Amino acid sequence: MKEVAEFYHHTRHQLSVEIQDRWTSIERAYRSRPYHNLKHLAEMIGHLRAAPELPAPAASPLFGMALIYHDYVYRPTRGNNEARSAEVCGQHLSEDGLPAEQLHRCRELIMATK
Repeated sequence: MKEVAEFYHHTRHQLSVEIQDRWTSIERAYRSRPYHNLKHLAEMIGHLRAAPELPAPAASPLFGMALIYHDYVYRPTRGNNEARSAEVCGQHLSEDGLPAEQLHRCRELIMATK
């Protein structure tokens, strides 16, 4: 979905470090699911954009990155999807040099979706 890809690219460019383009991996992770798919992300992005004024956490590019990665790993029969999604996000952003404090915050945001 073009809208989700544009949101991802905009978000990664807002971070202060150079984030590798991992859109292909993200798109593949969300593809072919009946739910927790790219349409789900597009709906969430739509709700975010419809808010008249975003509270501070939601205005952060970390929030946007957590939104993108929150269902990266999704196995309906497992109870650790959020933790595994946070792990993937943390690994990707760590490889890009995101500071530990920001990695921790992004993981917290993903885990809050549990």
